[in-house]
Amino acid sequence: MSAIAAIPKLLGIHPTFVDIDEHYCIDIAKLQIDEGDLVIAVNMFGHPAALHNLREKCDNCNSLLIEDNAQAPWATENDTYTGTIGHLGCWSFNVHKFVQAGEGGMVTTNDQTLADTMRGFINHGEVAGGLCGLNLRMPELTAVIILAQMQQAREVVRRRREIWSALSEAGTDSLVMPEERPHCISSWYCHPILAPNEKARDRAVKMLQAEGLPCRAGYTLIHKLPAFSVAVDDQTFPVAEALNSRMVLLELASIDPSDDQLEMMVEAIDAVGRAL
Repeated sequence: MSAIAAIPKLLGIHPTFVDIDEHYCIDIAKLQIDEGDLVIAVNMFGHPAALHNLREKCDNCNSLLIEDNAQAPWATENDTYTGTIGHLGCWSFNVHKFVQAGEGGMVTTNDQTLADTMRGFINHGEVAGGLCGLNLRMPELTAVIILAQMQQAREVVRRRREIWSALSEAGTDSLVMPEERPHCISSWYCHPILAPNEKARDRAVKMLQAEGLPCRAGYTLIHKLPAFSVAVDDQTFPVAEALNSRMVLLELASIDPSDDQLEMMVEAIDAVGRAL
């Protein structure tokens, strides 16, 4: 998400990007941090990053770990919910999410100092003891909508796991389905399928779209966007680029197929896989 890169850039901080692992999350082996750094890990497509190991690495360097948990509500790593493992967890309630009210979000933390500092952002600096704020807070009407949707949010995520499980049965040698890392439970915001190469990916997308499947070729690579390309310098991200060039992406958060429709989706993926 480009907002992750935009925030430090707007604050005058030079963002450093890190390549991903095979589960589309930050590769901890490639992460180099110094004391006082901020590490932002994205629980991409609803799958947890290596959060416990990242938290330990940050703690050892006196650094903070921020989770972008917008796509991964009720996902877990080692039986611990994402959004609660880092020092801060960021959640989104915009129109594309499992729980949504058009816009809005929240931040979770169990650090009282961080909590008090963030609460100071909501009042323009009037009562924050010298901390200037921008009135960044959720409007009351949005909060009411979110509270109502929270009652069914776990069921929404449970259904996405059912969809992922059914689609995974369609895997072939030509179209490889995503898997969960051991000791992890994903909320499966998206379902990334890997084709053998870019040409096969593009062909698969056209064939699946013709069958009515809402899929697309690849995702957004932030370091390719003009606004952030300068920050990259001479860095390379071979894993991200290689996986993205092969990716057929289904955004499960935005669809709610019936069991019959899901069966037809599986049959379509099977047929396309055999045809590649």
